[in-house]
Amino acid sequence: MTGFRWWVGALCLAACGVGWGQAGQDGTLSRVNTWTVFGGYSNDSSRILLGNEINRKIGAVGFGYERRLFHGRSLDLSYAAEWRPGMLQSDPANNISTLVVTAQGSTNYTNSHWTPVDKCVAGTSVYVPTPGDLDLAVYTTTHCGRRVVVEQGISPLGLRLHVLTRRRVQPTFSARIGVLLASQPVPVAVDANFNVFFDIGAGIEVYRGAARSLRLEYAVQHYGSLGTVPNDGYNTNPGVDNGFVKVTFTIGRAITGQRSSGRFCSARTWAVLTRRKRRIPVIAGCTRSA
Repeated sequence: MTGFRWWVGALCLAACGVGWGQAGQDGTLSRVNTWTVFGGYSNDSSRILLGNEINRKIGAVGFGYERRLFHGRSLDLSYAAEWRPGMLQSDPANNISTLVVTAQGSTNYTNSHWTPVDKCVAGTSVYVPTPGDLDLAVYTTTHCGRRVVVEQGISPLGLRLHVLTRRRVQPTFSARIGVLLASQPVPVAVDANFNVFFDIGAGIEVYRGAARSLRLEYAVQHYGSLGTVPNDGYNTNPGVDNGFVKVTFTIGRAITGQRSSGRFCSARTWAVLTRRKRRIPVIAGCTRSA
């Protein structure tokens, strides 16, 4: 009868014990393979690393894969690759219209194309070919706005480091290199559709179990053409630096000896369940909390 009570207690723990993380046989939270879904946004650009362009906004959603390369007692090092199929970049742009006034009348020339610029200043200028003769004048008006460019990025080379892997909240650091393809030249009209980017980031990852976690990260990204645009003193790619806030949902397989239930046994419960040296903790689906 006593043995039956033990098994009933184990089944209750399996049904009701819910926690926020899970330790492996060595007490760490670690995964060999991890798949990620993420979203990131940068509301502005400024000179952080190498770029000169300002007021560029970028949003991105994408997918990633990480493969653990090294597993230690307190840190993990993983290979990391990302694909960003959905990216939008918003640039400051201007639109110029011209009004030509003559003695016979006036003609208005409008331009529907928005041209990306370093900085837009709205206003109207007047050009009079013959001083004092207002029968012929040219009025040029600059309108300011923004253009939106569709982009796609892929970074096949990257590394991610997790430290304090015995904790459910782990500091994490990343670095990656990739390419950026745009539907129009970026960041300005004389630049290229193809750019190379790199980024470095730091954040925290909160584990809800051996198989799932949530990552919040801040990353600094730079992209530029790396000399693919001719340098004649004007047609140069000034590059763009952005600071990204990035949220990532991760899904992976638990390492050998872990269970993905995400349940913890309290120290007292663990002691009770292991008092008779049975395999009840395994059946209950919980592990000793770190």
